[in-house]
Amino acid sequence: MGRKSRIKSERRESRTAAPESSHVLPRAIPWWQRRPVLIGLFVVGLVAVAVYSVWARNALWYEASTATEAFLIPLGWMALIFVSAAAVTGLLSDLLLPRPERARSTAADDWGRTPRVITSALFQPRALLVSLLFLAAVGATLTLAWSLSMVSAASVTVTEPVPLKALAPQGRLSALGDQRELALVIRSRSKDPAVLEAFFRQAADLGRPDELGLIGPRIVAMVDSKDDAKAAGACKVLASLGDRMNQNVRLLVGQSLGQRWEPDAMAWLRGQVAPFLRTRMDRVALRVPILEALAWCQAPGDGEVLAKVFVDGDETIEARLTAATGLGNMLRHEDLEALAAVIREGTGDLTLDLRILWALRRHGEASLPGSFDPIPDRLVEETVLAVAERLADEDPAIRCAAVVVLQAFQDARVTRPVTDVFETDAADIVCPRVEVPRPFGAPIPFVTAEELRFKMLNLLASVAAENRDLYLWLEKVSQQDRWKPHIREGMIKTYSGIDAYR
Repeated sequence: MGRKSRIKSERRESRTAAPESSHVLPRAIPWWQRRPVLIGLFVVGLVAVAVYSVWARNALWYEASTATEAFLIPLGWMALIFVSAAAVTGLLSDLLLPRPERARSTAADDWGRTPRVITSALFQPRALLVSLLFLAAVGATLTLAWSLSMVSAASVTVTEPVPLKALAPQGRLSALGDQRELALVIRSRSKDPAVLEAFFRQAADLGRPDELGLIGPRIVAMVDSKDDAKAAGACKVLASLGDRMNQNVRLLVGQSLGQRWEPDAMAWLRGQVAPFLRTRMDRVALRVPILEALAWCQAPGDGEVLAKVFVDGDETIEARLTAATGLGNMLRHEDLEALAAVIREGTGDLTLDLRILWALRRHGEASLPGSFDPIPDRLVEETVLAVAERLADEDPAIRCAAVVVLQAFQDARVTRPVTDVFETDAADIVCPRVEVPRPFGAPIPFVTAEELRFKMLNLLASVAAENRDLYLWLEKVSQQDRWKPHIREGMIKTYSGIDAYR
């Protein structure tokens, strides 16, 4: 018992025998000796960020062509920025912030363990300041990388073969800040067909002038690509841009066009792109895609080219189909004779016949009273009589399309041909839906799925004014019981309308 009591007494004495001052801080050491590792990391980190920023800028803007590069290069960039910012934070916190007070116990504990180190309450405020320093360091390092990642917009823009000077992007572009523009440039260099298709769809829908100024000339340059699919896709994009720019400018009639960018884009498509494309029509794989671009860009000088292709029986159906689309878009009066002559005889191809009828409907809509450039009456008469001959066609789609075209012209000279077919079984059908495809986007509706006889009744109603032949015909047939109720009701209303204005 005496021995155990003696051991416990010695332990108590050892614990109480600690010196009066148990927390002795080491002597101050110069910072250049105390933190050489942090200084090295600081210098290496900033140099690494600067070098990587310059390399990544050049790689992304001028060389990268895959999604992997577009993802990994910025990812490595951000990782390097954070690591460098951490090194900067460590150095600055050691230089600027007070070190946490530490108390070192000189006596071992009951189990003989090494002395304990106790951190004072200054630790919490210091941690907050270190966090703020880290955020500031990240911001500063990111700003450095961003400034080094910038290039002149002129160096990224393709100036050959057809520059878009009116909308050329100005100033500087950043590989860190201008991600949308960078993605477009990288995708334009891709060799993956799926990526290119996605790029073409995105490019066809560009709605900002700076993006169009950056990408537009690149698309034109793709026309000279040795890859036929890539060159054809570029022509399709130009066709889509032409379609959209022409629509936009028509919608802007009456507004201040000087404040809009669409007229500049349309002038570029018509004045520079179209002549460039015409010089490459000899390339067999691009003949139809180039014709499609010309058809939708609607440059006045391309009308003769499209008309020549349309009347040439040796051309392929695809080429004539595209040319007919262009003749419908350009609305030149001199093309009506050729369209009417071809549709009277038929081409033997249903799709081409329907496309010609669609082009004729476009002319008809432009011929209505009050139009800017009315069609001469001789051409209107030749056209409507030629179309009327197709009312009894064997194919129901042709019959229905012919009615739609005649309604667009609203010419009373077709009353007798329409009423003759109205009473036959040829009118007792439901029209199939017919659409005209656009290069990209929703197709253009042409023929809706309705009863042909109801469509013909609407046509007759549109030419009812002062129409004696229609009045006499309605007087005779509107009382017959063989018509469906809604058809008979429409006939009676039309008859009453004519009678009220007699």
